Amino acid sequence: MKKAILALLFVTCTVISKSQTSSDDKQAIGMLKTFYTAYMSAFSGTDDAHKFEYYLNGLRNKYLTTKCRNQFRKLVEDTDGDPIIHGQDSDAKWAKTLSIKRDVNKQNAYAVSYYYDELGEDQKYHKATITIKLVVIKVNGAFKVDKIL
Repeated sequence: MKKAILALLFVTCTVISKSQTSSDDKQAIGMLKTFYTAYMSAFSGTDDAHKFEYYLNGLRNKYLTTKCRNQFRKLVEDTDGDPIIHGQDSDAKWAKTLSIKRDVNKQNAYAVSYYYDELGEDQKYHKATITIKLVVIKVNGAFKVDKIL
């Protein structure tokens, strides 16, 4: 009888844990989708560099932890690119191709991918899929990007 109760308790805890993880995954993926859609679309929104950078800073303050914002600044200095999008610019149409999946091999990790095609300086279309791996954590009840992998 004790074994049956313990087995039932184990199954119940496992189911509750998986449903909580599933709910957290959905929330984290939703946050990433909202963040990336707004961030990528901003590149098509204005020609005013000051307003553009002010808007992007606001998004980074809202969706990235302080630790990640510090990492962001260091990566920008090292690469002369934007590590959030793995490039120097973006386009609102690329945001429509976003795919966000949980990385099953690393705890709290997610892969954000998007497809782009653009006319290069050589007048040929260049196509690629860009994937950015991130760690997402919950801070005061809200999900935030904590690390760019």
